[in-house]
Amino acid sequence: KAFNKCSAETNVERALVLFYEVRDKGLDAEGHVFSQLLNLLCRDGATAHVDHVDNVVAVMKQRGVPLVESSGKAMVAMQLSLGDIDGAFSTVQELAASGQPLRRRILRPVLQAVCGLGEDQKVTEVLKLFGSSSVDLEEDEFVELLALCLGDKDVKSLAGEPMERPTRMAEVMDLLTDLLHGVPERIARSVEAWFARRGRIPQVAHISASGRCSVCRTKLGNVDVRPDQVASMLRMIDKMVERDLDGKSRSFELEGSENIFRDGTPQGLRGAGHFNQFKKFIEANRGKFDTVIDGANVGFFLPLNGVGHKYERNTINLSKIDKMTRQLQDEGRRPLIFLHASHVMPRAIERSGYAPMVNEWIRTGVLYVTPFGMNDDWFWLYAGLALTQEDRNAVVLSNDKMTDHHSALLLLEKTGTGVEDPRRGGNSMARNASTFHEFVLWRNRHWVTFELPRPREDGRHRENSNDNWKMPFALTFPPAYTTAVQAEGVVASSPVARLMGRWHVPYTLEAEARSDPFDTSSTFRDLPDTHRKYQWKWLCIPPS
Repeated sequence: KAFNKCSAETNVERALVLFYEVRDKGLDAEGHVFSQLLNLLCRDGATAHVDHVDNVVAVMKQRGVPLVESSGKAMVAMQLSLGDIDGAFSTVQELAASGQPLRRRILRPVLQAVCGLGEDQKVTEVLKLFGSSSVDLEEDEFVELLALCLGDKDVKSLAGEPMERPTRMAEVMDLLTDLLHGVPERIARSVEAWFARRGRIPQVAHISASGRCSVCRTKLGNVDVRPDQVASMLRMIDKMVERDLDGKSRSFELEGSENIFRDGTPQGLRGAGHFNQFKKFIEANRGKFDTVIDGANVGFFLPLNGVGHKYERNTINLSKIDKMTRQLQDEGRRPLIFLHASHVMPRAIERSGYAPMVNEWIRTGVLYVTPFGMNDDWFWLYAGLALTQEDRNAVVLSNDKMTDHHSALLLLEKTGTGVEDPRRGGNSMARNASTFHEFVLWRNRHWVTFELPRPREDGRHRENSNDNWKMPFALTFPPAYTTAVQAEGVVASSPVARLMGRWHVPYTLEAEARSDPFDTSSTFRDLPDTHRKYQWKWLCIPPS
């Protein structure tokens, strides 16, 4: 309690008195006491208590008390303030060896420091820690790595021997190909400068709708997930439904509800039992559908005056869903609508006049109704993934890019749980690099968004006017190529050998990167390529 009070009051002097009393008299102290003391001594990178910090660490090692991430972060900040980069590097290695989870807040400053030293072996070790800790490289990390590649000083190994810069640059370019989207302009300019210094002058290129480069005429590749990767994501959804999302905690919704599971519809038991029945329905109907419609997303869609749209969460418009379904059928696609049971209650659709429309959907087999107590998003997301296992042209139609559900998938894979308890506060959704990569890749190849074109010549637009719904939806299908850093011309397993081939690097200005109306994310790696409302710029880099 005394240590807790010192920590709360930031009373360093009193805390040190207590520590030395514990040390000199051999008194027992819990591990968190030492962590609190280290945080206090190293507060904001303070360097005035270095000797005391060494004494605390010595006692911790003597008593077998492990260093934790929070106090390790404070120590690293202090060590970097002192210019003790080797010490900071050792602290991070100690944390990793003890099994402590490492976060970006501790890895980023260490990477920046070792890049500044030009010690390539340490850079490699820190990058390995990024990977083993499932911490993705973001823009600032790439800036540091490219600055290292472009620096005037020679890159040196841990033994002090000079290393070839192309080795590091090759690894950086390989890492950039994993992003599955374009890069900010400042990264593109650094890449451009590196190649230009070696006589490989990049040119600004335009990519046609078919994926053809205007400079070299190379056709860019279309990267997709493998069926086994899709199967892995399906298993994760299955686990989440089984453990936490079967509606048991919301069973009150079932009380007094009307039975909407009519004859002829593939509805089964609620909860996990219902989801198993749903999976059987999907298996039995493989090949029958190629487009999954997020019915609520379409039904609540409302264009705005000028540009953009919003979503009304009061009354769903089933006519919009019918219009979308018919348009897709006219274009030769085979849609399946997903709607929550609350949107097709018999009495409600009778009053609104939607009953004949819903009955026709049921008669023709294009509607799947998800039950009360369950999240309909998991059904259509599962269906979309399942259909693309065999049909590479299958797509999901929605303006919702499932950011929250994606995070939940990653948390499930990392920790084995998929529930976020709001009572605990904060957001514990930890991202796993490999699954992040796979989900974004799948989404970029199988996601269709929609808008309504403005029907009036004067540009004015009346919300929900009859004129609006005479216009067909403007659908944005995935491009014929993947908007990502791509290497062509050299088939090789070595990053250095691939570096010698031709490269295409998509980039965009920061202001444009935040203009996507469908993009609710704010981090570097969350810049998806599929539904941008502007033209990507490209660098075409000639081969060596």
